Amino acid sequence: MKRAAVFCHLYYEELFGECIDYLTMASEQCDIFITTDTIKKCERLAELSETSIPKAKIELCDKRGREWAAYLFVFCEYYRDYEYVCYIHDKKSSQMFYPTVGESFFHNLWENSIRSSEYINGVMAQFDEKPWLGILAPPEVYHNTYFHTQADYWTICYEKAKKLLDEKKVEVPLKRDKAPIALGSVFWCRREAIDGLYKLDISECDLPNEPMSVDGTISHILERIVPCIAQSAGYFTGIIMNEDTAKRNIINYQTMLKGITGAIRKRGKSNMATYHLLMQGM
Repeated sequence: MKRAAVFCHLYYEELFGECIDYLTMASEQCDIFITTDTIKKCERLAELSETSIPKAKIELCDKRGREWAAYLFVFCEYYRDYEYVCYIHDKKSSQMFYPTVGESFFHNLWENSIRSSEYINGVMAQFDEKPWLGILAPPEVYHNTYFHTQADYWTICYEKAKKLLDEKKVEVPLKRDKAPIALGSVFWCRREAIDGLYKLDISECDLPNEPMSVDGTISHILERIVPCIAQSAGYFTGIIMNEDTAKRNIINYQTMLKGITGAIRKRGKSNMATYHLLMQGM
């Protein structure tokens, strides 16, 4: 069995160059597989990767469901050949009002998944050292218009996710107030941890066509239940992030916490002696 692979779906041509730069770093340890939705884009990716990733395998993929079409119906032919796999895709989230919001999400996913050759070595070392570890995913996003997801990561997907898991007999304790650990459809995994993903019997017709809805589709459901699939197989899911992200998140979370507790204090009705007393009074 081969050591590791990166399975990448690319959709936005304006991001191809930056993604290839990341994938070039990953190619030192990993085989690289790339999909996209048109022949023209395949040719452009072949041109961009010809020198830096000459062995990259580039394939055409149905545009329905974007990365999930690639994950389920193209990469399924290869993932069993590898011990560890990274699933990753480009990201714009242009519906989030400001282009920079989607851009920040993109960098959060890629910088905390395949930041460098050394970083990837660290990811695989975590799997080597922890046989119970099945999934490693980038940290959650909270910036700008994603702030609301701190309170409701399931959005409108919870009931649909629960129904799908029940129908497919994936037995995991699902709770509405317990947020999914991995979002964004980007993650590293131990191969055995996601075998169940390919047993859900999702068809290409189940995936949303373009233009995709901004929420509530089977694609949005699948990104939320990847940790459930791993858990049902006996594996845990963890969060990975690089040092720069960790430093930034600590500062941002402290600032946000002070702002929130300050606003609560102004109301003057909550006991703020401890976190638990505050929550009891909310």
